[in-house]
Amino acid sequence: MQTLKKLWLPLVCIIAIYLMSVDPSLTEIFAGIGVFLFGMIFLENGFKGFSGGILENILTKWTNSKIKALLFGIVTTILMQSSTLVTIISISFLSAGLISLAQAIGIVFGANLGTTTGGWIIAGVGMKMDIATIAMPLIVLAIVLVFQKDKNIKSLGHIFAGIGFFFLGIAYIKSGFEGYKDALDLSAYGSGSPKDLFIFVMAGIIITSIVQSSFATLTIIISALSTGTITYDNALGLVIGTNVGGVVTALVASFGSNLEGKKLAITNTIFNLIIALISLIFLSYFKSIVNLISDLSGISDQDYALKIAVFHTFYNALAVFIMTPYIQVFVKFANTFIKSKKPADMDAPIYLNPNIIDYPMTATQALINEVKHLYDNVFSVIAHSLGFSRSDICANLPKDTLLAKKWYSDQSNVNDLYHHRVKVLFDAIIDFSTKAQTHINQESFIKISNEANVSARNLAEATKNMILLEKNLKNNATSPNPHIAQEYNLIRIQIAQLLAKIESLKFLESGEYQKIVEILKQERKALKQFDKHALNRVEKIIIEDKVSANYATSLLNDIAFASNMGTEIIKAVSKIYKISWLMQNQQEAENAEHKEEILDDLEHE
Repeated sequence: MQTLKKLWLPLVCIIAIYLMSVDPSLTEIFAGIGVFLFGMIFLENGFKGFSGGILENILTKWTNSKIKALLFGIVTTILMQSSTLVTIISISFLSAGLISLAQAIGIVFGANLGTTTGGWIIAGVGMKMDIATIAMPLIVLAIVLVFQKDKNIKSLGHIFAGIGFFFLGIAYIKSGFEGYKDALDLSAYGSGSPKDLFIFVMAGIIITSIVQSSFATLTIIISALSTGTITYDNALGLVIGTNVGGVVTALVASFGSNLEGKKLAITNTIFNLIIALISLIFLSYFKSIVNLISDLSGISDQDYALKIAVFHTFYNALAVFIMTPYIQVFVKFANTFIKSKKPADMDAPIYLNPNIIDYPMTATQALINEVKHLYDNVFSVIAHSLGFSRSDICANLPKDTLLAKKWYSDQSNVNDLYHHRVKVLFDAIIDFSTKAQTHINQESFIKISNEANVSARNLAEATKNMILLEKNLKNNATSPNPHIAQEYNLIRIQIAQLLAKIESLKFLESGEYQKIVEILKQERKALKQFDKHALNRVEKIIIEDKVSANYATSLLNDIAFASNMGTEIIKAVSKIYKISWLMQNQQEAENAEHKEEILDDLEHE
């Protein structure tokens, strides 16, 4: 299998070179597809250059309803001319936790409709005029802009280059089919029979899967149709296959995403399969509706290229119209039947996805969300190791009530939980931020990702301290010696109250950052006071000979572990709120030095 994977690319190249060497028309077709896809790469890079905030801000603020999500998908696909790219972006943003599954589905539905503009461009412009004359000036202008220093101007240059190469590719493909129509006449398979239709649907799926662009496949279809190489019925089958084949790239991209990304990719696949099946069953009715729309629009009966554009638009518009009211049904289906197969006690990153590295704001938010995910895991691990349930701690119960609760029972020990629920996320955060920093050359991102790394390390260190403390804590909190039991239960209560106070910070408004800082500062002071008083109490019971020297030294070590654990948690939480505040107030970041200093001082007290 591995040998086949290594050989397929050289084999494809050898076959393509051979075919081009025996037929100049094939050379033009293959060159056109290559130039076209080269244009797509430029166009994608151009829009990614603008994505340092514009696209992400629009996405997070203007997709909070079905209509807005649909419009976002339509508009961005019209601009980028790639429903696949928009779907991949949606998977990335969904994986990063910036949008919900319902919002992402709405965007993908809109992208399917937005991609239909490609057919109109090809049929209405590409087949009616020599668009190579438009392509060349655009490419020349693009070269001038790409060599400028300003990032936005460079990005604009990439977009112009993408459009120019799009048009040049269309011209080559059109010219190639004009010279190739006599050598390859597929119109004999245009009977419209189910067998012929199935062949061309499968061909559309395969071609789109290979070139990974429905726009490119539409160009091939309309070029072949315009030169008579295929019939109108052939083209209809190819268009249906193109829509289905367009999901392949998104499915492949979802392999590197989290569970939510996989849900979206599979939902998108189901969406396209359903409408393809409907269109095949009712194809004769679809053709009649297309003829009616064409007549009303003044499109000639023989202008099959424009009729294909009409069919492609009607096909996708009907799909969106039928499916949009059932977005929540898709969400429910995905949540019910698409589940993680990882072991119950083994966690995995929720928000980190290599595909979002191209989007600095999204990558930053994903990193923050993953650190918060890590904190939640650490909270649960420490709470259970203290013998408390998370709900009891969050309820902020009086200490006597809390201690009266039965010791929380968990089959896993804290060392296993550390490796399965903490270290796995810590490693992923460090790996993601390190790779992202080599890709995103932005001072603000590097600063925030470094803060996130430190916070993750603090949380990992806090859990390590719990590993050292757990055994003695559980054994001695129920010791027959009341003085030993009292000290260990005070440790339990002190850490539980710290966790409860930190949990309460979530209910403060984001604008109350200064208040959060002060609360954390007070908790740090309270922890130091607890440490000091505990040492005094231990000295007293030693003097009074109420504990042995062996128990006393062990207790002193455990107090130190507890104190270190609390300190690491406070440091981590201070970093989390710090980077969250910086993200929400980027425009004020230059004036935030005094607030950052407060938290930095907090770490060194």
